[in-house]
Amino acid sequence: MKLTQSSMYALQSLAWLSSKKHPALSKEIAEDLSISPTYLTKILQTLRLAGILKATRGKNGGFQLNRSPTSIKLRTVIALFEDLVPWNFCPFTQTICDGNPKKPCRLHHRWKKVLTAFDAFVDHSTVADLNHAA
Repeated sequence: MKLTQSSMYALQSLAWLSSKKHPALSKEIAEDLSISPTYLTKILQTLRLAGILKATRGKNGGFQLNRSPTSIKLRTVIALFEDLVPWNFCPFTQTICDGNPKKPCRLHHRWKKVLTAFDAFVDHSTVADLNHAA
């Protein structure tokens, strides 16, 4: 299980924005986080369209959180950039279990615990948990 670069940049940007009291330009965020400004702008627009960020035009404009960081679950953010359904899989199904759910391999139950722990982590963790100042 590995998050895509888009998911990681989205989470980093949200953590960064959660520590700011004012809107920030995508260029400023990109510079501070060493992310391509063009790539980051696409990510920020996705977050804006999802209602996680709001964008303000003008002299003091930029991006800022649209809701409290404690109300933005990591699952919500990650799901914007990747399909989490395939993460709930047994990597041994085809070769060891032979695709038979009634006859799981010996690792199946231990792997299920990993998946359950990951699900609980993204369901119960929020953007506020990512911020060192929180």
